[in-house]
Amino acid sequence: MIGQIPSSLMNLTCLTALDLSGNEFTGSLPSLRSLSNLEYLFLTGNNFDRWKLPDWFGKLTKITYLLLVEVNLYGEIPSSFFNLTQVVLLDLSSNQLKGKLSSSVLNFKNLESFYLDDNNVSVDFHHFLSLKKLKDLDLSGNNITFPVMDSPKSETQQQFIMLRLSSCNLKVFPEFLQFQHQLGYLYLDNNNIEGLIPRWMWNISKETLSILSLTQNLLMGFEQHSPVAPWVSLENLDLSHNMLHGSILVPPPTTIIYYVSNNNLNGEIPPSICDLLSLQLLDLSFNNIIGSIPPCLEKLSNSNLTVLNLRSNTLQGTIPNIFTTESKLEMIDLSENKLEGQVPRSMENCESLRILDLGYNFIEDVFPYWLGALSELQVLILRFNKFHGVIRIPINVKVNFPTLRIIDLSYNSFSGDLPHQYFQEWSAMKETKANTVGFPW
Repeated sequence: MIGQIPSSLMNLTCLTALDLSGNEFTGSLPSLRSLSNLEYLFLTGNNFDRWKLPDWFGKLTKITYLLLVEVNLYGEIPSSFFNLTQVVLLDLSSNQLKGKLSSSVLNFKNLESFYLDDNNVSVDFHHFLSLKKLKDLDLSGNNITFPVMDSPKSETQQQFIMLRLSSCNLKVFPEFLQFQHQLGYLYLDNNNIEGLIPRWMWNISKETLSILSLTQNLLMGFEQHSPVAPWVSLENLDLSHNMLHGSILVPPPTTIIYYVSNNNLNGEIPPSICDLLSLQLLDLSFNNIIGSIPPCLEKLSNSNLTVLNLRSNTLQGTIPNIFTTESKLEMIDLSENKLEGQVPRSMENCESLRILDLGYNFIEDVFPYWLGALSELQVLILRFNKFHGVIRIPINVKVNFPTLRIIDLSYNSFSGDLPHQYFQEWSAMKETKANTVGFPW
């Protein structure tokens, strides 16, 4: 719907739920002060004129669910707003709110979920430790100060389930985290946390933590290194874009996504990583990993792994025959290493493969024409290797790369002519609209 919200809404005094979200309403929001029975008010995603929270919101004292996401709010949150003492879910994210969040937030005794992300509000985190029902809290993109913890009292503090403190200009790990035992999701990414990950991080929420994101910080390593992460329910561990050094940290077997890219990790890939049979994405790119690709990765290729990214390390030796007929791999990136030998023929088992990047290695082989049988392959990068010989098409074998969109054969030692048959049959390159199927990263 478009246009302005009609003021006649004021006449619906018995209304308990009003959902106007996801429209294109413009202009100003009419006063809803007469709708004193409202329990659910959803205004998310409209194009209102820039507006401040009016005092009449404080009259809607029965509100339990209030969603004001991306509605062009600005200015400070007025004191009258904290009269909404029954609110359970409050979402004010993606606006231009500013100023200091009043201590009156303590009036929200029933609050379970609070989202204030992508604003510019100054927040004293101490207030939230007193809201005992609060479980989900997102303060990303705001200015936060933290209390100095008193250990004996802090054992009884508020326990969060989801806590997102991204882009808050944090410089240290907040001390209160060491007393959190029920966290399922913890986001501390895009801050300026520097130095070592403290030893007490290994003790928080061991049974419950599912996602831990520390990407885009200034972390250097671990105060107390453990070869295996202790969180038994972990599904996603992201340590990318830091300055970590040391050997590879192995997450628990239930981990689904494991990012430690863009760090300074060294040492070899430990065989124990092959026991992570639930792993769907393994990204160890842009580190200093040495040694060879462990043959035991065949166990991951035979399970749930869809992305294998070992790009830009110092891996040597040949690529092992680790790709099975059960493979679900959609992306293999082994580029920018020191791999040699031939392309393993077992790669033709990867029927779901869409991207294969072997560039910048020392692979010495003829053109792997048999990859043309992979019906999903869209990107093939072989540049800067030692491929040689004539690029041929075998007789009576249909290997025409049916979905190929990008192929890079540059900086090799191929000879002869490019077969014109390929150019005739690479129909996917002739399409003007890209395939809408997304890649898994």
